[in-house]
Amino acid sequence: MSAAKIETVHRIACEKCGGHFGSIDHLRLGATFGPWSCRNRDCDQEVSGTVTADGADVELTTRDRRGRLFLLKLRDVYIVTRNPWVSADPGDNDDYFIHSHQCPTNLIQQAIEVFDAEGNDPHGIFRLVASKPFTHEAEDKLEEMHSLQELLAFFGTDGAPASTDWPEEDKGVLSFIAKAQREETARRAPKA
Repeated sequence: MSAAKIETVHRIACEKCGGHFGSIDHLRLGATFGPWSCRNRDCDQEVSGTVTADGADVELTTRDRRGRLFLLKLRDVYIVTRNPWVSADPGDNDDYFIHSHQCPTNLIQQAIEVFDAEGNDPHGIFRLVASKPFTHEAEDKLEEMHSLQELLAFFGTDGAPASTDWPEEDKGVLSFIAKAQREETARRAPKA
């Protein structure tokens, strides 16, 4: 028998359902965070706050937890994802959320990892085509579809990616992030 390592994780507990909002261990003293959603998908509680020496000062809010469905395009492949952590209301931040903020591994929750030639989790490889509020009826309709034409009609789109403010070069990430990624890749490359 061998000894197991025990780790302490500092999480913000959800007083509404008994769940939690995630760990604050990666944040420095004074850092702000949120809004973060309770990890219990049936809970509508959100938290924002500031890390303190004693834990965190927080503000609690609630929101519609139906989430959104996103139709994404990668080359000639369309992918429908559901994100229960974003508001069901259409928002100006859908493009930001898909194009730059969200890791592709999280977009495709069944994936183990997503790679490109430069490394893992390359932000900006997916383009937002359309999104709409999640409902169980919508989920049922998606499961019954058998053609791309049905899918595009369901989302009310011709399939062209939505216009974006994010630069098309550097895989859609902000140029300083792309530059940092290239420098990190070069630094890790084996020396000749």
